[in-house]
Amino acid sequence: TSLADIARAMLVEAIGATYELDIALIRLSDRETDAEGGYVALAPTPAITAASLLSTELEGMPASAAAPLAEALVEVANWLSGAPVLYGDDARADRTARDPVNPANYLSPFTSPCRPVTIALVTAGQPSQDEGAHLAVERLPGFSALTGGCGASCLPQLASWLSRSDL
Repeated sequence: TSLADIARAMLVEAIGATYELDIALIRLSDRETDAEGGYVALAPTPAITAASLLSTELEGMPASAAAPLAEALVEVANWLSGAPVLYGDDARADRTARDPVNPANYLSPFTSPCRPVTIALVTAGQPSQDEGAHLAVERLPGFSALTGGCGASCLPQLASWLSRSDL
């Protein structure tokens, strides 16, 4: 049993014990040559159902690969706000996360204006192959005004923007 197997089992067990939440999964790109961002692998699903689906989904995830974390968080922001898909065009993406009228855009999971969201980022490593984030964040409304922009590493500024923005 590897450390990754233990982490997967613990995550699935914790989610299965949390009945009142909806769970979604954003997966990091694992394309070898051009790992950019991530995609919505599982649109919001009741936790009891998500636990079994996640077990299967996490089985196939490599424990080592590129980690475009900031680019993936940009994709999360796009999804939460119903914005256009940037990095999330992957055949494995959950199509129910897309707007049925305009599938080039996400369908925001917010059903009420005050619905709280918690984002848990689980990764086995440091950000890597994350070079596109500094350009992608400039498309986010008010990003530069709220954070002052970012340089090569956008992860801290992006986390700050997500916590302070009204999506």
